[in-house]
Parts: sequence; structure tokens; C-alpha cells
Amino acid sequence: MTDTVTNIIFIVFFILMILTSILQTESNNKLEKIKKEIYELETDIMQKTLEQNEMLVKFIDESSGSHEKWLDKHMD
Repeated sequence: MTDTVTNIIFIVFFILMILTSILQTESNNKLEKIKKEIYELETDIMQKTLEQNEMLVKFIDESSGSHEKWLDKHMD
């Protein structure tokens, strides 16, 4: 009787370990997907910021001819 109960306890414990491992793997996969999405968003934001900065520099160059003239004009 006690051997049967002990075997059942070990089987249940083993099944719980397997389920825990599966859940942990799924959780890690979801975490990796989230990290990848965050990285892609950060990359997009940096790219958009770079493009905006380039457009701003181009606008300043076209409107004043040089950065120094623009700064002198707006610092006074």
C-alpha cells in the first residue's frame, strides 16, 4: 500500500515538474518575443529621430546657408 502511494506521489511530482518546465519555456519564449519587439521599436524610434534631425539640418542649411548664420540670427 505505501509503495503504491509513494509511486503515485512520485508520478504526480514528475508530471508537475514537466508542466513547470513547459510553462517556463513558454514564458521564456514570450519574453524573448517581447524583447525583440522592444528592440525593433527602439530601432524605429532612433531611425525616425535621425531622419527628423537630418530634415532639420537640411532646413537650417537651406534657410540660412550655414549653421553659424542661423545661430547668430537666433541668438541675438
